[in-house]
Amino acid sequence: DLSGQRFYMRWGNRLMTWATNLLFGTRLHDMETCYKLVDREVMQSLDLQSDGFDIEGEITAKLLRSGLRIHEVPIHYYPRYEEKKLSPLDGFPPFGR
Repeated sequence: DLSGQRFYMRWGNRLMTWATNLLFGTRLHDMETCYKLVDREVMQSLDLQSDGFDIEGEITAKLLRSGLRIHEVPIHYYPRYEEKKLSPLDGFPPFGR
């Protein structure tokens, strides 16, 4: 349930998920979820380059590119009410990595 997210964050998330599904032929529901359970050897093999918020997109893209299947499980989103340090542009990872 993402109803507690700010409007622009929720729509940015939907846009990124839509783009990911289009590019990789997947049917993900929430590409930007920060909860990921990945085998350590698989994670080390991804050769991650990002060091900021765009790590989410890079992890997802590299897992999909390597042919691994992503299994989604439901989570509940608890919104933070204090000021966030992210801007709307922080959610757009470079798909080319």
